[in-house]
Amino acid sequence: MTDSLDRRNLPMVLSLDRGGCDDVGLLGGKAVNLVRLCRGGFRVPRACAVTTRAFDSILAAAGALARPLAPEAFDGFPLALEVMEGLQSFIRGGSANRFAVRSSAVAEDSAAASFAGQMESFLNVKGDTLDFYVRRCFASCFSARVEAYRHRIGAAVDASMAVIVQDMVEPDYAGVMFTADPLHPGDMAIEIVEGLGEALVSGDVTPSSYRVVRDGLKIRTDHEAVPIPADVLRGLAATGLRVERLYDAPQDIEFAVTGQDIHLLQSRPITVGIHAVET
Repeated sequence: MTDSLDRRNLPMVLSLDRGGCDDVGLLGGKAVNLVRLCRGGFRVPRACAVTTRAFDSILAAAGALARPLAPEAFDGFPLALEVMEGLQSFIRGGSANRFAVRSSAVAEDSAAASFAGQMESFLNVKGDTLDFYVRRCFASCFSARVEAYRHRIGAAVDASMAVIVQDMVEPDYAGVMFTADPLHPGDMAIEIVEGLGEALVSGDVTPSSYRVVRDGLKIRTDHEAVPIPADVLRGLAATGLRVERLYDAPQDIEFAVTGQDIHLLQSRPITVGIHAVET
């Protein structure tokens, strides 16, 4: 873990890879989890984090603004030149022409509070608009919705925030997986759609829903909007169990599948009530 006293000397944009920094105070919870997945040998799309140093620099410039902040409030405060240069370097270092931009608040995706769905995420972002959507993510940290969530969970949480910029994956299938089904002890739960998982999150498409028995990976169908190959489901379940062992706790995992490759987009502890599971 990086000493907080050294954060001022680290870049405002950091690569998230196997050897990357894992300071949650600098990268936020979601980005640190991606670093851990990389170190665990999982397939994670190439990503970088615009760190909390960049967030703090914008807040310093916007210090007089009242909260909660409307997204437009950040439009008048451009990202630091160091951030813009870091984003351009990230774009040049890969082959992607579209990116996912996701929040990574310091308190996000923790065991105490997930903040799932509270802050903004953007998909299929062009490289020349990354700065706009990074600022939109930063602004969402102070939206009325997030402030209400903080009040509801009653947690005095760190409001600082980083943003993940990640190569877009064009998947055959995408979805979410609970390695311990909150309603069915001994099972995993998978919700999956064809194409991008955005359709599932937005509710535009009804997903296929499956339960997979943890012991033996037997598949049980709850609802099949589109038939999903059994080998895809078993591969996801086996990967989910490996992620659970990495964290030593049941996980809520977002994934994308291209061919035989399973890409992990994020993993967080399950914060809703779950039954005890055997690991």
